[in-house]
Amino acid sequence: MELLKEIRINETGIDGKVWVPFLEKYIDISMEKATVVNEYHQKIINSLQTFPQNLQILIQESLFKMCEGYKHACGLLNPQVENEADIWKEVNVFEIRLEKEFNKEYYPYFVMGVSGSWDDESMIEVVIEDFSKLIYVGKFLCYPAISYSKITANQGNYALR
Repeated sequence: MELLKEIRINETGIDGKVWVPFLEKYIDISMEKATVVNEYHQKIINSLQTFPQNLQILIQESLFKMCEGYKHACGLLNPQVENEADIWKEVNVFEIRLEKEFNKEYYPYFVMGVSGSWDDESMIEVVIEDFSKLIYVGKFLCYPAISYSKITANQGNYALR
């Protein structure tokens, strides 16, 4: 299995597809403002191959809370998600975004773009720090990754709820 395929360099950076075993599919990947796949990018790509189960569980718990909160607020009955592990059937991870480069003052971050079947119009971001720490799950803001750690639960960060 190729880790990366369909690599293209364009005016915004490098785009392609990365294999994500826990999702069992290729996901679009964007390496912002890059001209080569560097060591920083490669570390994140490699980390996706051994994505920690505890992190998967934290993500699914946060997505489940987001889904249930949205359904409650809008009076929806669907999707019927029996348990948190079933949330993966209701979401689509469509993108992984890597920032320009690793800043030695900060841990490496990456952002997963997700959509949920409960709301066709909004997108969700899942932000992960240092390959292991869930920083943010919430509406799509497209901030620099370091900024997400400042968003509280009351401001819509489901990773902290």
